[in-house]
Amino acid sequence: MTKSISGYNIKLAFSLSQDSRDALLFNNIHKLLNCGNLDTPTTRLNQIEFVIYKFEGIINKVIPIIDKYPPTRNKVFRLSRFLHSSWFN
Repeated sequence: MTKSISGYNIKLAFSLSQDSRDALLFNNIHKLLNCGNLDTPTTRLNQIEFVIYKFEGIINKVIPIIDKYPPTRNKVFRLSRFLHSSWFN
């Protein structure tokens, strides 16, 4: 959340993180989607993270992939909350 003149703003972000040995995979995802950022978190140097902050990238690139290839079991609840919040952003 960021503070604005009128109060607070909530920003939606989509992120994936894996062990740094999957850096090539994340580079390919980054190139395929043509959006987002690759980062190595300073607190977890052995990990790589792919993050999309732009709402257009989440709506136009990530959500269609999730619709086509839905996750299974334990990620479904988190995903439904994420998709619900993305429509109210």
